[in-house]
Amino acid sequence: MCRFIKNYCILVTLIFVSCEVLPRQLHLVQLFPKLRGYISVLQPILTVDKNGNSFNFDKSYSVSFPIGLNLYKSDKIGFSFELAPAIKFENNASEVSNLVFHPGVIFPLKHGFSYLTRLAFETIGQYGLTPVLSKTIVTRKTLSYFMRVVAPVRIGNEKPTSIGLALQFGVAF
Repeated sequence: MCRFIKNYCILVTLIFVSCEVLPRQLHLVQLFPKLRGYISVLQPILTVDKNGNSFNFDKSYSVSFPIGLNLYKSDKIGFSFELAPAIKFENNASEVSNLVFHPGVIFPLKHGFSYLTRLAFETIGQYGLTPVLSKTIVTRKTLSYFMRVVAPVRIGNEKPTSIGLALQFGVAF
């Protein structure tokens, strides 16, 4: 009888531990590949080229609305594809002024940070690279909010080479 009680206590302890520990461990396991979509707003701030600095609010105002898909192969690398239509407001009129095709590679880092390296192909005839530093700000069960610092480098179309600075805010789902 003593052996039965001892085995019973061991069994109950194992069941209790497995009910407490295993679900937590299973919750941490992420399955790959993982697909995430996002929508966002990109606010250009500054562009610098050989002619000097130009701020977004100087002569006109531009804003972009990037949408994209991220395919994570693992917790260390992923692929991203983004389309970013831009709207320009000038002289009491507005127009879709550009569309950027933005394929790139995602390098997830620690603490919600990611580094993205994007190629850029613009319908205005320019092309270049866009390095991005991304930070997940808030994570919910089905979505997360992020902020990005974007530094586009553009060349081509007989325009001077430029580098810019922009902030991007969005929701990933």
